Amino acid sequence: GEARTAAVVAVRDSELVHVARQAFDEIVAKYPQVMQTIARIVVRRLRAKERQESGTLAKCFAVVAAGPGMPTTAFCERLVRGLATVGPTLHLSAARFDALLNQTGLAEADEEEAAGIRVTAWLDQQESQFRFLVYEADAGASAWTRRCLRQADEIVLVAQAGSDAALGEVEQSLLGADNAVSHARRTLVLLHPDGSRLPTRTARWFAGRNIQHHFHV
Repeated sequence: GEARTAAVVAVRDSELVHVARQAFDEIVAKYPQVMQTIARIVVRRLRAKERQESGTLAKCFAVVAAGPGMPTTAFCERLVRGLATVGPTLHLSAARFDALLNQTGLAEADEEEAAGIRVTAWLDQQESQFRFLVYEADAGASAWTRRCLRQADEIVLVAQAGSDAALGEVEQSLLGADNAVSHARRTLVLLHPDGSRLPTRTARWFAGRNIQHHFHV
């Protein structure tokens, strides 16, 4: 009956279940072992707090072009190969998704439509089967791109280091401070040709972008 000790912010689409106090008491009375499970959860949280552990590692990554005209497919394929050495990884673009479900245009289904609900359920199922999911967003602000961002634990912005650092279409329309469809943490990856010199002028890529980490590759 007291206030919670912490606040929770959902960074991606989530399902919230409310259990009324009366219903909870009835469950405990009928299944006493429920309290043992809750006790284990409390102990685990206290231990994690003592070790100052951060949240769980990202499971779903949305890869988005940073700047105009940056193709991301080759980067996604390399990222998937790297993650696959850690655990089973699924690479999903709009075309790959349609092919897997054998239905053209399904990736563009509106989230509120019956087809869109089916898409969400299918993606949830994949999360239970794969350690990582890599969502390859479209070049534009499509329904698939919106879905990628809303499903992501982490957004990876990718660009060629020597290209124009201006914000790309998706960044402007879906990731702006006033119109962001996702509050997941963001990582910037700047790609360099093999054998290039030490990176310079990196700061120009930070303008207008809410970046938590950045890497030169």
